[in-house]
Amino acid sequence: YYRHECLENEFLEKLEERKPYYEQASALTLEQEGKLDSAASMAQVQAPLLQSHGDADEVIPIELGRALFEAAPDPKQFLTHLRARHNDPMPPSYDQELRQFLAALPQ
Repeated sequence: YYRHECLENEFLEKLEERKPYYEQASALTLEQEGKLDSAASMAQVQAPLLQSHGDADEVIPIELGRALFEAAPDPKQFLTHLRARHNDPMPPSYDQELRQFLAALPQ
């Protein structure tokens, strides 16, 4: 039996990267207190990971989503949804991609 985790529109560790949405001082305080260590949390994932991200995400740039993904151990798969913004619905291809991901997991 394997658990699986699917992250959709994941939240990243560095709030200061999103300065239009948060005060820089608040973000720095949270980071200094060690409350925003998503990369360390991702390194502890003990399940296959399917992560998706839109390349037009205006809230969390895809580069930051990719960085969080890279912190997770294998097995993992990253899906890029073209022209998808932060709150857009999943594209029609997502259902098939999810089924393929789940089918590839060991029984």
